[in-house]
Amino acid sequence: MYQNFQCLQHTWYLAAEFQLFVIGLLIIVLIKRFQRFGIFIATVCFIVPAVWTVCMVHPFFPGFLTPESGRFLFRDNLFYLKYHLPTYANFDNYFVGLLGSLLYKNTKINQSKLFIKYYHMICFVSVSIYAVGQVIIYMTNFEKSSLLFTIFLTESRKLWGFSLIILIIGCHVNKTGNLAAKVLNWKVTVLLGKINLEVYLLHMLIMYTLQYGTGQPIRATTMESVKYNVSSIFLTYVVSFIIHVFVLLPYRKIIKLFT
Repeated sequence: MYQNFQCLQHTWYLAAEFQLFVIGLLIIVLIKRFQRFGIFIATVCFIVPAVWTVCMVHPFFPGFLTPESGRFLFRDNLFYLKYHLPTYANFDNYFVGLLGSLLYKNTKINQSKLFIKYYHMICFVSVSIYAVGQVIIYMTNFEKSSLLFTIFLTESRKLWGFSLIILIIGCHVNKTGNLAAKVLNWKVTVLLGKINLEVYLLHMLIMYTLQYGTGQPIRATTMESVKYNVSSIFLTYVVSFIIHVFVLLPYRKIIKLFT
């Protein structure tokens, strides 16, 4: 089914996000309504999607991660299609964000001097563990399925959500002398935030165009992949900026004239 319908594949996010939003609201209601069982509900929300994802992707593990087949565009790879796109594979990381929203107003965290002092380090360590693990996985030639690495690959994605939540809460509670908050308020950073929708809508199209221009797959373990990644990111932001300035902004002005 997946391989027969490849048009605008990155719009998987729209369907998954809608389902996650509905499920997430129900989970929040349950936690608020049955506070005594909040920890139990949260544990179930982490374990069930995690086990489900591992069971679904484990049989397809070797074909995805061997250097011979490891590519940046996995649109026809069953491991990628079962690991990255479905709702069940994204729910646990989405739930990390939901928990973060509950912790955001937690006075114990807001008043914790220890948290304020070390939240930058927590983010750095979390992202570093993820990055080092990814390098090890991509550089290893797996001849058969590895349950341990399957679990790490599917579950380490939570570290991204965890790091972002810690960073957001840290910026909120430590508003003075906060390097991260200052960076987020730079004009360049604000501009990048304004064009993020265009970047999302265009990035896969540009990646496909650049890949097909090479006439061969982009291998994940070669220097060619670095050039491909850098050029894809640069071109995506340039095109997104042009569309934002010459298409989206004029369109918004026209809409305001009739509202």
